[in-house]
Amino acid sequence: MMMPNRQRLAYHEAGHAVMQTLLGRGRFAVAEVSIADGTSCVGTLLRKQGHSLLGGNAELNLYELGLATLAGIAAENRYFEDNAPTDEDKRWGAASDIDEWENACRRLYPDGRQTRLVGLNVMRKLHEIFNDPATWRTVEELAGILMKKETVAGEELQGLLSGLLENSFVGR
Repeated sequence: MMMPNRQRLAYHEAGHAVMQTLLGRGRFAVAEVSIADGTSCVGTLLRKQGHSLLGGNAELNLYELGLATLAGIAAENRYFEDNAPTDEDKRWGAASDIDEWENACRRLYPDGRQTRLVGLNVMRKLHEIFNDPATWRTVEELAGILMKKETVAGEELQGLLSGLLENSFVGR
């Protein structure tokens, strides 16, 4: 499978990390974000008491899961508002994120129409979140670090993401 360019991938993963931080509201923190070796993943989320993987014991409702899962795609969309997509960009999509979202929805909404409606609402909210200047600056800063270092973790990541919760309008 063809992978996207590194900058696009960095924005995608930064979008996941920022959204997961906003959703965590102190319940858990993103432990690592990486674009190393052409792969991408937002690492394990650390709960205040132990470890948890997103979608496992992170206790996200369907709407929150949609926000976390589709955040990478929404961050890419916001990135493309300022950077015209190349032909290569137009051939790549985050199929695994979409599959994860659709599988979660199918369990609750077997006919698909509700999935599309909830998905549209999730994407509208993500558009609003990533158009917030402070939030987008954090995505840009994290993406820039990922471009240089490929992986961000620990205190460096926590320091970068810590200001998000003070300014968050998620859940209001």
